[in-house]
Amino acid sequence: MTPVRCQRGVVAVEAALLIAMSLVLLPMLLYLGRLTMHAIVLDKAVYGAASIVAALPAETHAAAGAATTLRAFALDYIDQAAREAGLDTLPPPAMTNVLCDGFSCGGGRPGTVTVNTRTTFQNTYFDSSADFGIELADLQLSLAYTVSYVP
Repeated sequence: MTPVRCQRGVVAVEAALLIAMSLVLLPMLLYLGRLTMHAIVLDKAVYGAASIVAALPAETHAAAGAATTLRAFALDYIDQAAREAGLDTLPPPAMTNVLCDGFSCGGGRPGTVTVNTRTTFQNTYFDSSADFGIELADLQLSLAYTVSYVP
């Protein structure tokens, strides 16, 4: 009967260890899930903006102030897609660029349109004191797409 007595409480100790590890890993898993969702939504938004800007009529690309107009269009598209998806960290307007054939737009129909943006993914859900002192870092997301115009 001595071996059975030595095993008393082992299950309780193992359960306590598993619960503690789960409480530490849960915030990290939720953080990575949110990061992945932000990256996917912004990736699709940047691709959509590049596709639409590339498909605009030649008059839009050749008009005076085309660079500003196309950049504003891409900003609005990305911002709208991010808000519809419920993202809480949006790309700042200063970090979004639209390039036509590698240069500023405005010289007629481009062969390629590149839209790129950068944003900081911030930890907005968890407080480090509530996460057992685990600091979840803010990360930089950089996304770019180049779309070719095919008439």
